[in-house]
Amino acid sequence: MNKSVPETHKHLMIDIETMGEAIMTVGAVPFSIHPERMEVASIAYSFHGKVPLRESVNAGMAIDPDTVEWWLGQERATQQALLTGYRYTSLEALCHGFLDYCRGNLGSLTKLTLWAKPPEFDIVTLRKAFNLCEVEWPFHFGKSRDMMTLLEVAKFRGGMEDVMLIQPMTKHNAVEDAQAQAAQVVAIMSGLLK
Repeated sequence: MNKSVPETHKHLMIDIETMGEAIMTVGAVPFSIHPERMEVASIAYSFHGKVPLRESVNAGMAIDPDTVEWWLGQERATQQALLTGYRYTSLEALCHGFLDYCRGNLGSLTKLTLWAKPPEFDIVTLRKAFNLCEVEWPFHFGKSRDMMTLLEVAKFRGGMEDVMLIQPMTKHNAVEDAQAQAAQVVAIMSGLLK
C-alpha cells in the first residue's frame, strides 16, 4: 500500500487466522478514535498478508490439531479463501511486509496503538512470529488494547446493542474481521462520548 492514512489514525486493529499458532493470514485496518475524527480507514488502506502454512511451520510456529479440525468444519469457500492467494513466500517476508506497510502508512510505530480480539492471542502470536524470524518488533508493549474488554464495557453501559450487529461480510477473513472490529471500537467510543 503506497497510500498514507490520515494523521489521526493512530490505532491499528489486527486479526490473524491460524492453524493453532501457525499463522496463515494477517489483516490490519487503521482507525481513529480522536474525538474530532472517529472513523475506520477504508479497506484500500488495509494490510492483508497471507503465507502458506508450511512456511509458518518451517519458521517454528506450531499446528494445533483441534484448530485444524475446526477449520475442516468451516464452509468450503472459507477454507479455499484461507488456502489460496498467498502474497508472501515465507513468514519472515510476511513480517517484513507488515512492517513496511506500517512504516509507509502509519508514522511512528512506537506511538501506534495495536488492538485485537484478544491481544493475548493475535498480537502475542504475531510477535512470536517476528521473534522466530529475527525481525525486530518495534511496537511499544504498553500500547496494546483488548477489544473484548471494550465490548464488555459497552454491554455494561447499555444502549449500544447495535454495535454487536457490525459483522464482517466474510467470516474468518482476517482483513474483514479487523475492519468490522475497528468499526465496533469506533461505535463504542462514539457512544461513550455522548
